[in-house]
Amino acid sequence: MIAIFYLVLQILKLYSYVVIANVIVSWLIAFNVLNTQNRFVYAILELS
Repeated sequence: MIAIFYLVLQILKLYSYVVIANVIVSWLIAFNVLNTQNRFVYAILELS
């Protein structure tokens, strides 16, 4: 039971990191730091 609890905690922590990274990338796009016409940036955006 404790192992399931730790697994859920790790999944939630990973999800929070993904959300934070997505917010940072969206800010960078909003301030035109990242160019969405770049293929690499577009591929990263498609993954999130």
